Amino acid sequence: MSRFLGHTQHLTITRTMSTSPGSSALTGNWSTVRHKLQHAAKTCHKQLQQAVLREATHLASNIQINITEAGRWAKKPFAPNAASTIKRKKSSAPLINHGDLRNSITVRQLNNPTTILVGIPGDASRQHRPMGDCIAAYARIHEFGATYTDQNGNTRNIPQRSFIWSVVEHTRTTRRKQWQADLKRLLQPKASPP
Repeated sequence: MSRFLGHTQHLTITRTMSTSPGSSALTGNWSTVRHKLQHAAKTCHKQLQQAVLREATHLASNIQINITEAGRWAKKPFAPNAASTIKRKKSSAPLINHGDLRNSITVRQLNNPTTILVGIPGDASRQHRPMGDCIAAYARIHEFGATYTDQNGNTRNIPQRSFIWSVVEHTRTTRRKQWQADLKRLLQPKASPP
């Protein structure tokens, strides 16, 4: 006795039931099954890479918007610049002078195709400085805040102006829903043509 289990294009799998208790067999073109499963795995992996890259690019864009809007986009406005900073920069916009920090926000694939850096890589440097200061150090100071002693021996505090983590926190629920939708779409079998 055979029972039809299903087919996709030219692949047919049947289950043959024996009259002997506990014995049955699956018969069909197993090389075609293997090929289709390998193809499905490659397709799934490629779609996962695309979903990760899409999410990373969207996150990077939101971080840049948050810097431009002085933290208001992520609902955590940046502390204002000190009067001495405003005088020196001739601007009151926190974290923006020439735009080097904002323009250094990067999406970079790391060793694993589904592992992507979103932020400022350690090799980023300022374009508008003669020595090309490390922008990553500047970013770290503002993301977490810092205390330092200036050349006159005065203690200075740079307040935390979280421009990356505040966006991650602000978009957490939206990103989770997007990932769930992406995974559902990724795992949803596509209808085969009749």
